[in-house]
Parts: sequence; C-alpha cells; structure tokens
Amino acid sequence: IQLPVKQHDEVGELTQTFNDMASTIADYTRNLEDKVHERTQELSDSQALFKTVIDNMPAVVFLKSADGAFELVNRCYEEIYGVKLEDVQGKTLYDLYPKEQADTLTAFDRESLGDESIQEREHILEKEGKNIVLRNVMFQVLDENAEMISFGGIEIDITERKLAEQETARQKELSETILENMDQAVYMVDGDFNFTAYNTAF
Repeated sequence: IQLPVKQHDEVGELTQTFNDMASTIADYTRNLEDKVHERTQELSDSQALFKTVIDNMPAVVFLKSADGAFELVNRCYEEIYGVKLEDVQGKTLYDLYPKEQADTLTAFDRESLGDESIQEREHILEKEGKNIVLRNVMFQVLDENAEMISFGGIEIDITERKLAEQETARQKELSETILENMDQAVYMVDGDFNFTAYNTAF
C-alpha cells in the first residue's frame, strides 16, 4: 500500500513515513513468504525421502499417534497385512481388527507406552493359509521435553529361520533316538578327544 504524497508539510512527512513503513512490511512479508515456501519445500522433500527409505526397507514399519491411531505404514506393511496406507491412516486397531485380536495387540502397545526402553516380541500372522513369524521391535518417539508424541514398530519376517531351527531340532532328536536304540556301543569325541555324545550301550 502506498499513499500519494501531495503535501510537503508535516502531513506529507507522515504520509511518506507511512509509505516507507508499508514498503518495509511488504518486503518483510515477501521474504517471510519465501522462507515459509522454502521451509515447506524442505519439509516436503524430507518427508518424501523418509517415505522412500522406509518403503524400500525389507521390514514392516509403522508409526502411531500417542492415542494409537496409525500415522504411517510402509510398503512392506501393506504387503504383509494386505492393506493400504489410506485404509489404516487415522484408525486404531479396534477399527481394523476383531475385538479379541485388537485387545491382544493393544495390550502390547500399552506395555511399550509405559517403558521407554525398546520392547521386543514375536508373533504369528496367518496369511493365505500359512503362518508367518514376525519379530517385532517397539519404540517411542519423544519430544524435546521427553514426552511421548508417537510410537512405532519394526517387524522382521523370521519364518525361514524358525523353520530352520525346528528342522535342526528335529534332526537332532532323530539322531539321538537312533543312537540310543542301537545295540552297539557308539560314542563321539571332539578334536581334543572329549566325549560329546554316547549311547547307553557304551
């Protein structure tokens, strides 16, 4: 805004002062708008980078608000749980799952809310007739005053490892059964000739 200066007396000086102030405010506003636009673009770029990174992680990632509403899930979460971000965003577990299942999942969430340390557990997800074993790590997001503003989790598919452990245990049990039922004395030693296994016939 600029007022015409028609007089060269006190009124004219006051008008010119007003014009100078208006010009300064306009410059400041333009600079502020530029800074806001710049910061907004930086924030948008950071969010896009963050989403790109977590979408390419070989693990399930999710983030919830302090009251348990989903804020973010990554591509792996969408694939494992068969949902889209827009399906869960702003919703709680009770909006998405049967009450009994939601109660179980919410109970673990509450445990993590009461403890700032990282919480770990394993749980089984049934998908397309198969059981998927997931190892879950829960964490809190704190503000500058150490107040929790959100919390999240990272889940890794450990199904193959669990199956391998089960097969190893089965093979060991089978070997021990065969060894124990042999009539001949059988024993095994290590490199230092210490006994590592033997049957009752020995």
